[in-house]
Amino acid sequence: MGELSFEEVDGFEVPGALNGEKIELPSDSFEGSSTHVTEHIYIIFSESISIKKGIKAIEDKVLSGKRLDIRRQDETGHGIVAVVSRGERIEIEKLSEVASLKIEKAANTL
Repeated sequence: MGELSFEEVDGFEVPGALNGEKIELPSDSFEGSSTHVTEHIYIIFSESISIKKGIKAIEDKVLSGKRLDIRRQDETGHGIVAVVSRGERIEIEKLSEVASLKIEKAANTL
């Protein structure tokens, strides 16, 4: 069975939620607050770089030599689907080897 984890959010009271009342979270509660949330992302590499070299660049420049968790490789679209943390995704977007990046969905965290 998987583990649940919770992140403490400042700025709102819990008792109302426990009584069934609707609670509005602060707008910045989750956006950018945690770099540990995992995401499925679709990475399209620049035309001038092979998929293999693009993966290597991510592993070397962003993951400090760790292997990238690749779920699917798309030769036609010149890209891959991978699971990374939010912080890693932000760094991957900055690479010159990456033409574009799309977040498919948040991954289940166990």
